Amino acid sequence: NGKPDWFVTLERYQIDIVLSETDAHFRQSMLQRKEFRLVYEDREFSVLVRDIERFRALPSVEPSLDRAVPD
Repeated sequence: NGKPDWFVTLERYQIDIVLSETDAHFRQSMLQRKEFRLVYEDREFSVLVRDIERFRALPSVEPSLDRAVPD
């Protein structure tokens, strides 16, 4: 939801995979923190996974600049 406590919630419930709208501010915040990395993106949705051993085999993708949410 983009509120400041979003990361605390992810930690509390041990969320390791996140499906987000590609243009969501929440997604941009996650990418800036580096605890999660982008593994899929299309015009509507992005999939981010926690940067942990279990997901290391998944290739990362670069965020599309034309879909980035402005600051």
